[in-house]
Amino acid sequence: MRRRICVFFLGWAVFVSSMNATACYFVTGMEHENAEIARGLRRRDADLLDRLIEQYQHRLLRYLVYLAGNRELAEDLFQETWIRVLERGHQYDGKHEFSTWLYAVARNLTIDYLRKKSPVSLGTGRPPAHGVGSCAAA
Repeated sequence: MRRRICVFFLGWAVFVSSMNATACYFVTGMEHENAEIARGLRRRDADLLDRLIEQYQHRLLRYLVYLAGNRELAEDLFQETWIRVLERGHQYDGKHEFSTWLYAVARNLTIDYLRKKSPVSLGTGRPPAHGVGSCAAA
């Protein structure tokens, strides 16, 4: 007879002898972690924010450098992203990975910045040319 090992985690009985149970254990742990992050952000927990910054700083900065194409701009957007996380952390519901929400905040800030920086011409869908007929030539 095969022995089944049972682990109790957050009120769940998980049988470690199967792969599905291991996956269940992992997913349940991640859900718990995401719920804790959501609660901490609603409380504006400074210690939690410090831990999140430390955990995600390198990946987030690399992502922003990729999006912005400029390290200096990426560093500014990095700070703006964490300010936005602090201001709007109550919007994170904990149902999905925190990193997904964080990268969406960073991506949207980058898109907003780039949209404001380079206006698009309504006729061509491209940035206006500098030269004859543009404001820069006047």
